[in-house]
Amino acid sequence: MCLLKWTPNFDIREESPITPVWISFPNLCLHFFNHQILFGMASFFGRPLQTDEATASVSRLSIARVLVELDVYKKHPLEIWIGYEVKGYFQKVEFENLSIFCSFCKMNGHSINECFRKHPNLRTSTNSVKQMNKMVNQDVSNPALLLGNTTNPPQ
Repeated sequence: MCLLKWTPNFDIREESPITPVWISFPNLCLHFFNHQILFGMASFFGRPLQTDEATASVSRLSIARVLVELDVYKKHPLEIWIGYEVKGYFQKVEFENLSIFCSFCKMNGHSINECFRKHPNLRTSTNSVKQMNKMVNQDVSNPALLLGNTTNPPQ
């Protein structure tokens, strides 16, 4: 369960695509380990909530992490430009445990390509696979079938 801020367009039948996600900035220059700068960088992706303890205390210089309310429905860049027009560099961005959101049924946990509502035929093929797995598991439970023992057939 996720507790979110209420909005006027709230619909109980749809899951919210807004979810808290840790964004990491690996190998970030030391002078960017500042609350305002990190929140400014993170606001490019969503609403920043907090930095982790190691980032706040600058005790881990290899990576800076910010928790952001992120819209998983949107595409997000894997790097951002830091600096001026000519002077600057591309900073790598990593998203930790980014959930998959289906744009068709508005539910978390699967993509539109795996959506049973969009592709009902997937449900039948999934059931067929489950039935095959069940048959294989039943056969594995009987070693006589696995070894091909014909002298004592299963009853």
